Amino acid sequence: MRDNRKSIISRMIDAGAELPILPKPKVAVYGLTSEGYSLAARLIDKAGVTIVDETLQMAMDIDQGMVNTHKTVQDLVGDEMLMGLKPVSQVLSEASVIIFTPKLKKVGDESVIEASGKLREVARYASTGSTVVNFLPTGVGGNADNVALLEKQTGMKVGERLNYAYCPTSPHSASSGSADAAASANRVAVFDSKVASKEFASLEDMGFETIYEGIATL
Repeated sequence: MRDNRKSIISRMIDAGAELPILPKPKVAVYGLTSEGYSLAARLIDKAGVTIVDETLQMAMDIDQGMVNTHKTVQDLVGDEMLMGLKPVSQVLSEASVIIFTPKLKKVGDESVIEASGKLREVARYASTGSTVVNFLPTGVGGNADNVALLEKQTGMKVGERLNYAYCPTSPHSASSGSADAAASANRVAVFDSKVASKEFASLEDMGFETIYEGIATL
């Protein structure tokens, strides 16, 4: 499992060692949506971010220069010069954190089936030690279903070899610009305990407000 960046730094400070420049954790944003692009833009200072267009099965790195010249996801999609593509399987398998913000075309119960299919694709490539953060609103029992799906597809136990978190934002809240929306977009519920989650990439280091345990029943 990936060790926590803070714990590495703390041990080196205690030992009086000179701090190295640690590589940024890799984040895959699964979903070329307004919410996904907004999250990617907020994370680029703290992580190496790649955004995945799950419909076209394309992935591209996002950097500050790109965000400065492409303010919206529509700007990004319209600029074909940016399509320096990477394999989706590679992007997902290398990610410490996978942000799940896919585009859904269905409504009602059919949207739940559609979302599950896309989460199943993520699970095909998620690696040991990674954290999947679901930004899609779920109904009662939705997170328990997602955890069961991830465990079945990956063969890994959530909370041991894989972590799952839920950011219960309403649609478009990540891009609405209000103070309440910004706070909501930063608030993440993690399935596992705080102690166990230290073995995974730190969501706090990426600017999220994190609460722990109990979300599998939500």
